[in-house]
Amino acid sequence: MGDVACEIYDVQLPEQVHARSSFDIWYDYIDEGEGTGSLSMDEAYFNYLVSKRMMPTSVSDNLRTDIDTYVNYMAENLAGNPKISAYGIHYDVDRSSGINRLDSAYMTDILTAMIEKNIALRQAGDASIDLFEKGFFYFGRICDEPREGSSDEELVLECDQILADAKESLVGLLADYPDLQESFLAIPHIVTAHRYDGIDNDMHTYCPRLDNFNEADYTDESVWWYGCMDPETPYPTYHLNDELITSRVLSWMQYDYNVAGNLYWCVNYYYDRAADGTLSVRNFWSDPSPLIGQPGDGYLLYPGKDYEVHGPIGTMRLESIREGNEDYEYFWLFQQNIEKYNEENGTSYDADTLLQTFFVGLYEGMHPNTDSALFAQQRIRLLEVLEQMNTDLDAAVESLI
Repeated sequence: MGDVACEIYDVQLPEQVHARSSFDIWYDYIDEGEGTGSLSMDEAYFNYLVSKRMMPTSVSDNLRTDIDTYVNYMAENLAGNPKISAYGIHYDVDRSSGINRLDSAYMTDILTAMIEKNIALRQAGDASIDLFEKGFFYFGRICDEPREGSSDEELVLECDQILADAKESLVGLLADYPDLQESFLAIPHIVTAHRYDGIDNDMHTYCPRLDNFNEADYTDESVWWYGCMDPETPYPTYHLNDELITSRVLSWMQYDYNVAGNLYWCVNYYYDRAADGTLSVRNFWSDPSPLIGQPGDGYLLYPGKDYEVHGPIGTMRLESIREGNEDYEYFWLFQQNIEKYNEENGTSYDADTLLQTFFVGLYEGMHPNTDSALFAQQRIRLLEVLEQMNTDLDAAVESLI
């Protein structure tokens, strides 16, 4: 066996996660994959994703048995946790009309409970918790992927209005806490659609599919993006038949294009679904296509039971995503150093502009370059600059300008 060389750079990743994301765990499918369901198993899945700097969309159903239990868990485990950058706030569905609609009474109740909890924490002397800052709403069970002319358009607008009305009616309760008021009013409603006239009302946050994303369409506003079966290569994907590098470069693109969050529909689709919608048990280790679609889509985890692991086993694709999320933190560190340099020297250099030298050649628009050697070269250059910033910030910055 030949010698192996390893270069270690003096660059420390921050504990805090800065990239927002929403990777949905389908908790009822854990039961099928693991052969058992429990709060302990649900939390093992949740914590596993968090350890990879990937944010689960929601906590276990077992922690949402009532509003107070859920809000207390949110306050104690999510809001102040530096490893959590985003979480979906629970909502309820009103089926009384025969179709899924947003339950406006529950919306008021959940937001009221969050407000009362946060005020109680402030009155007790805890100013570290802001229950609203990391929260978002994604009403996927009501109006997912609305398209022009579809009935979902009306539901998107209705959800917008219900959320806006609840905020307006409750924001006064936070009058003594202007910072909480600001983050409360800013809780986004994530809509999985590109901008189009039928729903363009400035009341929600767009989340276009990767192949529909155009940076110029979302200048000076918050935007997320997502992939779900589509698109295929040459766009970045989490598919088994794609080059692994594209799932890593996606985080570089996210930072470069100022995309606030990355949404993924399911990490543990442990069933087979036939064309007629029938579900059956899937051989997790040999069947790569649980859906009529792309191989690997819908699962980034394997159940650990076959190897006596309590919790999931990650795929290579998941590890690639984790590495991309760590790379994202390098860009955040770079920006902090540029801001420090500007403060010390009275300059106004733009970190995003200076970072462009590291992005060159890795993608064009939404099409990533699959040349892994070029990627490694650019990443090494970035690490070298970050290392130099630790010892001689002036020289490091001046080498870039």
